[in-house]
Amino acid sequence: MKEFYYIYNNEALACCVFIAALHHCQTMDIARICLILPFVFDERTVNYFTRKQRETFTLQQLIDEKQKIFLSFSSRYNMLLPVCINALHILSKNNVIELDIKVTKKKRITFEDEDLGKRFNKINRMIPKLVQMMNFYSTDELYRILKIKL
Repeated sequence: MKEFYYIYNNEALACCVFIAALHHCQTMDIARICLILPFVFDERTVNYFTRKQRETFTLQQLIDEKQKIFLSFSSRYNMLLPVCINALHILSKNNVIELDIKVTKKKRITFEDEDLGKRFNKINRMIPKLVQMMNFYSTDELYRILKIKL
């Protein structure tokens, strides 16, 4: 893993992303939450979601319109898996989430009055659309469509 990629996409930002995602759905299975970081830590994907004025997105629309994003999705997933696991562990140890078969939010944390930077603000704006898009599919379908190789 490149050092810059790891520093740029770290556990602190991942924790904020997971808290924001769980704000839109109180619980999410672990396999599904692991798919969030490869989407939100890819600037092309974030820019696509923030530029498009659609209310709803389908994964197939995203794949059709931005095929290059998905050529490296499985490798991004594998590179970000340690960051994902560490972030979930940090949140669990600080009693923000309950970690079992599913990830469940225990505390209400909001970022409305916080300035966490331009990058997180962009990511935070796309999270509701991403969560909504992911809810159209089962976790198995998402892994199959995204061609995740475990």
